[in-house]
Amino acid sequence: MTSGTLDERTRGMTEPTFSLKSVDASTTLEFFGHIPNGLNDWDGTTLSVSLSGGPVSASVNAYDVRLGHWAEFFATLASTWHSLSGPLDIESLEGHVRLSAAVDRQGHVSLSVRLRGVDSSTGWLAEDVIALEVGQLDSIAKAAFSFFAK
Repeated sequence: MTSGTLDERTRGMTEPTFSLKSVDASTTLEFFGHIPNGLNDWDGTTLSVSLSGGPVSASVNAYDVRLGHWAEFFATLASTWHSLSGPLDIESLEGHVRLSAAVDRQGHVSLSVRLRGVDSSTGWLAEDVIALEVGQLDSIAKAAFSFFAK
């Protein structure tokens, strides 16, 4: 699967998937689940999110509202990568998934990914970085819009 894809995948039943794969092929982030059509601004749903690569293998069910803000995050990254003065961040409602994007002068995008278990005081934490190229950002934003914006 290439970086920034929207896919139908079989996991017991067919589920839509938004996937980001690092250009160095070491790490993959995937969002799984059906996002109901017609969600209002503050309606929410739960998605399964997995992070795998190298020594990291973790997954969490993350509840969020306004799922379109994930699509907006990737669209903003695609349209403003050249003028970002600091990291661009997004987090699920309860903090189970957090992304932070930074771009260097050569056009390399580092997407830091953090998945957190249910309880922040006794839960687990998994982190890794997905390396992207700016040339991929438009297709990633398009795939994110197809997956998250219903």
